[in-house]
Amino acid sequence: MRQLIILLTVLLFVVFGLFLALVPTVSARSEGISGYSGNPATNGGQNCNVCHSGGVTPVVTLSGPDSVEINATNVYTLTISGGQESHGGFDVSADGGTLDLNEPSGTQLLNGEVVHSESRPVDTNNEVVFTFLWQAPAVPGTVMLYGAGNSVNNGMGNNGDRAATDTLTITVSEPGCDPTSVDVTYNPLSIAYATGDTGKFFRIFLYNPATSQSTTLFQTNLPACFANTINSAFNVPPGLFACAFLYDTVTQDLTLDCNPN
Repeated sequence: MRQLIILLTVLLFVVFGLFLALVPTVSARSEGISGYSGNPATNGGQNCNVCHSGGVTPVVTLSGPDSVEINATNVYTLTISGGQESHGGFDVSADGGTLDLNEPSGTQLLNGEVVHSESRPVDTNNEVVFTFLWQAPAVPGTVMLYGAGNSVNNGMGNNGDRAATDTLTITVSEPGCDPTSVDVTYNPLSIAYATGDTGKFFRIFLYNPATSQSTTLFQTNLPACFANTINSAFNVPPGLFACAFLYDTVTQDLTLDCNPN
């Protein structure tokens, strides 16, 4: 009998030890884990539901600027609505640019992704909201943000929880150009112009309405994002129009301005 009691006691300690060994795994995930944002480049696009189950599926929304300039840094938000309406965690990754922290506590960087460092309770709107920074790359293109939000019941386990995902496509472009414009003034002749975001053919000419004839003063091809003002001492002769235009050879758009003398 005594040997049986000793054996049962040993077995209880072994079981209890195994239980304690499992606790850090649960705790580590409750404090955030990377690689489960729904990004197909990590873990086959899996999200938090690979471990969590049984709860009500929430609505997850990634929001922020979807058109930015190269190297620009902006604030983005992941919002968890519905679900368990208790607590939540998240994981966000990007296939370009650089993610960073925007909050003094509650979030962390893991393997280049932004994740929670502790589960966050719902706010007064019954939503869990996380913010983070994303810096655009140095070259134009399209970048995708992947975000998973896990709505949990705060039961310190993985039952009664459920996650959902969202993506945000961001267009990264060169710094903005002045819009296409031509402005002709006289006398003396002055012409201000800007090519916009595509290269243009530029021509300055005099037009005689009596003969329907034109005389070219200057013409050239100009690059995109080019702006300039030509100030001259030239006085337009009486009866003539001073004109200038920008022509897009691809779209065939024409921007023209003429000023009669």
